[in-house]
Amino acid sequence: SLLNYHTNFYFMSDDATKNNNSQEQPQDPPLFRKEVLQHKKGNYLGKTLIITPISFSIWTFVIFSIAIALGLFLYFGKYSKRHEAPGMLIPNKGLIHVYAKTQSPGIVTNIFVQQGDKVTQGQLLYLISTEQHTLSEQGAVAQQIESLEKQITSQKSRLALSEKNVARYKKLSEQRIISDEDYQKRYDEYLNIQIVLNELEQKLIQTKGAGDYAIRASSDGTISALIAMVGDRVTGDKPLASIIPSGASLQGVLFVPTGSIGFVKPGQKVLLKYDAYPYQNFGLYESTVDRIDKSVLFPKDLDTYISSDPKTPYLTNTPFYRVIVNLKQQTVAVYGKPYPLTAGMTLQGSMLGDKRNIWQWILDPIYNLRGTLATP
Repeated sequence: SLLNYHTNFYFMSDDATKNNNSQEQPQDPPLFRKEVLQHKKGNYLGKTLIITPISFSIWTFVIFSIAIALGLFLYFGKYSKRHEAPGMLIPNKGLIHVYAKTQSPGIVTNIFVQQGDKVTQGQLLYLISTEQHTLSEQGAVAQQIESLEKQITSQKSRLALSEKNVARYKKLSEQRIISDEDYQKRYDEYLNIQIVLNELEQKLIQTKGAGDYAIRASSDGTISALIAMVGDRVTGDKPLASIIPSGASLQGVLFVPTGSIGFVKPGQKVLLKYDAYPYQNFGLYESTVDRIDKSVLFPKDLDTYISSDPKTPYLTNTPFYRVIVNLKQQTVAVYGKPYPLTAGMTLQGSMLGDKRNIWQWILDPIYNLRGTLATP
C-alpha cells in the first residue's frame, strides 16, 4: 500500500508539473503582422467609385418631366374636330334681283345708275331696246324729242323760280307776315311744276326709246351689282342687277354637308375665312349660328347661290343644309383700315364638332374596330 501511495503521488506530481509548464510556456507569434492583414483587406487598385455626370441627371429629369407632362396632356387635354363648309354673304333681308321682261328680250341701250348708288322704289335703272325704227319714223321721233327738250328746259326754269318763291314765302310765314294758306299755295304750285317736269322727262325717255321699255327699282336700297352693261342682249331668265334693301345688314349662309350637320347648333361660334381676304394675312372673323334649315337641299335647289367657284365643286353632288350665321362685324381690317364687306363674297366657315379627350381620339379607331368585330 505504501508503494501504491508513492506511485500515485508520483503521477499526480508529474501531471501538475506538466500543467505548470504548459501555462508558463509562451505562445508562438503569428506568421503575418496585423498591419499586413489589414492591408490585404483593401484593393491595390483603389476603391471602386460610380460617378454619374451631372448632365445625365439633368437629362433624366427633363425626359421624365416631359413624359409626365405628355401623359397629363393626353389624359386631361381635349380636342374638337373642325368641319369646313363653303358659303357666301347675303343681306339679311334678301337680295333683290332685277330682270328684263320675259316676253320682251332686247338690248341694253342705257344705264342710269352705278354700283353702290342708293335708289328709291320706281327709280329708272335700265332702258331696253326691242326694235329698230325706219328712216321716216326716226325723223318724226327726232322732232318730237326736240319739242320735249324745249318744254323740259322751260319747265326747269319755272321750277327754279318757284323754288325761290317758296323759300321766300316760308320766311314770311315764319315771321307771321303772311298766312300759312298763302305759303301752302306757293308750295303746291312748286309741286305741280315738279310733277309736270317729271312727266315730260318720262315722255322724253319713252320717245327716245319708242318700242323700248324701262327697268325700274322695285324697292329702296343700294345697287350691289350691275350685271348687264350697255350693248348686252338680255332675256328674262338672267338678272340685270341686284339691290340690297335699305336697312339690311350682311349675314353668312353656309352650305353644310349632311355628314357634318349633326354637331351644328344655334348660338355656336363659327370662324369665317373670306376668299377675297386670305386668312393667312387678314385673319379669321367670328360669327354665330342664327338658324339651321330643317330640310336637306340639293345644289339644283339653290342655283342662286351656287357659282363656278373651284373651291365648292362637291356641291354639285352632295346634299347639304343651309346654315345662316350672324357676322360679328360688317368690315374687314386690311392693313389697319376697315373695308366693308360686299354681298356675294364667297367664304369658308370653320365649325367645331365633337369635343373629347385626346386619348379618346387616339383610341377611337380601336373602339370602332372592336365594335365592328363584335357585330354579327
